[in-house]
Amino acid sequence: MVYGGMLPALTASYTGLVNGDTSAAIAGLTLGTAPASSHVGSYPITAAGAADPDYAITLVNGTLTITPASLTVGVNNAAKVYGSSNPAFSVGYTGFVNGDTAAALGGSLTFATSASAASGVGSYPVTASGLTSSDYTIAYAAGTLTITPGRTHRHRRRRDQDVRQRGPVLTYRITAGSLMNGDTLIGLQSRAAGENVGSYAIVQGTLTAGGNYTLTYVGSNLTISPRGADCHRRQQVPRVRGWEPRVHRQLRRVRPGEGGGELRRCPDVQHDGGAFQRSGGLPDYPGRADRDQLRDRVQ
Repeated sequence: MVYGGMLPALTASYTGLVNGDTSAAIAGLTLGTAPASSHVGSYPITAAGAADPDYAITLVNGTLTITPASLTVGVNNAAKVYGSSNPAFSVGYTGFVNGDTAAALGGSLTFATSASAASGVGSYPVTASGLTSSDYTIAYAAGTLTITPGRTHRHRRRRDQDVRQRGPVLTYRITAGSLMNGDTLIGLQSRAAGENVGSYAIVQGTLTAGGNYTLTYVGSNLTISPRGADCHRRQQVPRVRGWEPRVHRQLRRVRPGEGGGELRRCPDVQHDGGAFQRSGGLPDYPGRADRDQLRDRVQ
């Protein structure tokens, strides 16, 4: 019988009956053996009580053989995030009988997998071994370790640009999650085209963390703001042979987006003590025509 099973029906055989007698002529025969819960092994089947006045009866024991039951140890499936250590693996059991549990097994359960903290996203087999038992024939079923992408949350920073400036370098920061195993983000962000005053969306572009991560991209905008009119200082020029330098007012055309392209006048300048000065005390410088006129007068 198989361990944990039901006892088979015990029977006896007869040798030496004569005159057409059958086993029915032998009265009171009983057979006994080990209980069904007995462990794997061989147990005697004993006979007793047989009697018949016509025979000198000799009783010979038989043997009950209990064989191991089948037990399957299956590795439970597990999962982890890319870059993390392998989780603690576990198993489930199918086939215990007689109220047995894992405590009835000997040996030491061990696990093996090719996956490590550096393994990429994917599925990896996990095997078990090392258990022993005299009552069970143990088979192992492999499980699967699934490595899922790590999660990173990348926030692009708002950028501001003056209408006259070159576009700034688009930067970002990771606000949730982290990169593992020395991984880095690769690729570049980009923005909507345009150079006029306004707001331009910054998009993910080619920026990626690779297949081992789920990258969540949070947007912002590049803002191009108007640039105020500026005035150029003019060189200090002394009076020469009674020549009185003219007072200059510098005009500049405002770039598109700064106010429709109209002309703006810089602050008034005034002559004070032989030098041109702009209101506010900053020295002013003459234009080319003034320098030419000054040279002609000096010559």
